[in-house]
Amino acid sequence: MEINIDKRCHSNELSEEDSKMAYFIEDYLEQSYKIKKQGTIYLLKKRSNKILIDETTINKMYKTSPIETGHKHTYISRFLLKSLHNKWTIEKKHHNYILSKKHRGKKEYFSPNFLTCFMENTF
Repeated sequence: MEINIDKRCHSNELSEEDSKMAYFIEDYLEQSYKIKKQGTIYLLKKRSNKILIDETTINKMYKTSPIETGHKHTYISRFLLKSLHNKWTIEKKHHNYILSKKHRGKKEYFSPNFLTCFMENTF
């Protein structure tokens, strides 16, 4: 499957606030936390550890924006932020991001074009 991303619809840089948020999220994903966003609060879980933190606090934690490593990093960061905004839970295992979402306690089976639609909506 091939998914094309229209580069014209996004600038090549994240805003300072988004950059700080992405750095925070990626740091905790590397530590094996699951992350979910509820309103302006981020819920981070790792086994029995739970952290609740709001966007304002995260932005205050970083005096300057973290340095980005290129376009690929920008797209991954934007993808993670939009996924959290759309109520997905994110975790990282090895080098893979795993996104999940509760569906009223039922198993959901997605159509073959689900991934394409998901990527188009997220990017």
